[in-house]
Amino acid sequence: MRIAVVALLTAVLIAQEKPLRTTTRLVVAPVSVTDRQGRPIESLNASDLVVYDNDVAVPAQVEDVLQPLSLAVVIQATGSAQSSLDKLRKETSLLGPLLIGDRGEAAVIAFAREVRVLQEFTGNVEKVESAIRELDAFGDGGSLVDAIATSMRMLERRPASRRRAILLISETHDRGSAESLEALVKMAERVNATLYALTFSPLKSKLANRAPVHCDYPERPCRRCTCGNCAKHCDRADPEKPVPSNIESSGGLLSIFVELKRKTQPDVPRALAALSGGATWEFLRKSGLEAALQRIGEDLHHHYTVTFPMARTQPGSFHKIRVEVRGRRNAVTRTRSGYYELADE
Repeated sequence: MRIAVVALLTAVLIAQEKPLRTTTRLVVAPVSVTDRQGRPIESLNASDLVVYDNDVAVPAQVEDVLQPLSLAVVIQATGSAQSSLDKLRKETSLLGPLLIGDRGEAAVIAFAREVRVLQEFTGNVEKVESAIRELDAFGDGGSLVDAIATSMRMLERRPASRRRAILLISETHDRGSAESLEALVKMAERVNATLYALTFSPLKSKLANRAPVHCDYPERPCRRCTCGNCAKHCDRADPEKPVPSNIESSGGLLSIFVELKRKTQPDVPRALAALSGGATWEFLRKSGLEAALQRIGEDLHHHYTVTFPMARTQPGSFHKIRVEVRGRRNAVTRTRSGYYELADE
């Protein structure tokens, strides 16, 4: 009897030292559902959404509980982006209530050839807005891939309970990053951050931006401005700070040929938005920027989260994800393009 008791206790101790582990891995994917006019469709449940893994319907859990948001704002700060920076400065008040929301946080990263973290993650909206208002062009080049990679590493360090997203404001093409696009794609799949991009064309901006017409006389306060040109500096810490000259000073036909050549390069924002379930908008004027920010805010705060078991077929293989809304032909869904199957631990 004593031997049996000892054996039982030994078995219990061994079990405690080596607990049973499940090898089931879950795939988590944020899903945006809108009508064809871009308006969010709400109050859907698991029976309304059909999730496909490599075109095979799989059982999935669906949640519409809003996760607190961690948003990385990545902004191009080259000379060719200065007019876009001036437009963005006038829309900083939208970033707090519209994009960050309740319990949200944001960081600000700017890039030219160099990547700079202007503001670490914070829930203080005023710090985020101030970092953007004070931003001017500070270099040439445009290390787009390096800047997005920096933002993804910052997001990866945020708690897993938070939704991760990137707001990118830049041109569509990279100009000399050290990191490769292939490595960035793999990182994007691992971090699971949704990328929204507001892109601009330096060539179109040059052609569209006419000489500003100032409605105020120099001796009158610039806050009385109604044209939008006089007051672009009055909310800064240093209102007298001059607008920097275009750092990339090449113009004329040469700049046109340079921009046309860049058109043959990969559209980095569009590729990453498609991969992550985000979206892209091109803007030329302030009204277009404002409309796009409002659409992104709606998308970030009206989404579903689907969770389903990772398939076990071939470790390392890529699985496509697709989500449909049962019985609603007008519904448009966006989610991450897929995932790489991991080997069992």
